[in-house]
Amino acid sequence: MQIKEILAVIRETKWEAKVTQLETKVTRLEAKVKNQESFNEKQTNLKTSLSNRPHLESQLAGKSAIFRTCDESRSANPSLSSGMQWIDPDGQGIGDDPIYVYCDMTTRST
Repeated sequence: MQIKEILAVIRETKWEAKVTQLETKVTRLEAKVKNQESFNEKQTNLKTSLSNRPHLESQLAGKSAIFRTCDESRSANPSLSSGMQWIDPDGQGIGDDPIYVYCDMTTRST
């Protein structure tokens, strides 16, 4: 009878350890899901923000591309003054979306 009781205790202990491991995994996965949801929300907000920027529309008016650098932007339109501009460092339609940066048109730097 003692052997059966010992085996029952061992089984119960193993199950408790397994439950603890699974609870830990669930907690980690819940945190990952929350982080991913937060990231997705930020990404959606950024895309919405980018689509609502009038600066992008004015920069694109009559042009077929967003420039890769502030220097390219200034070369294409010498009348541009220093300020926030859309540039796409890796090229339009390639890789990452354009970014909104401050361009110093005096020094032609970003």
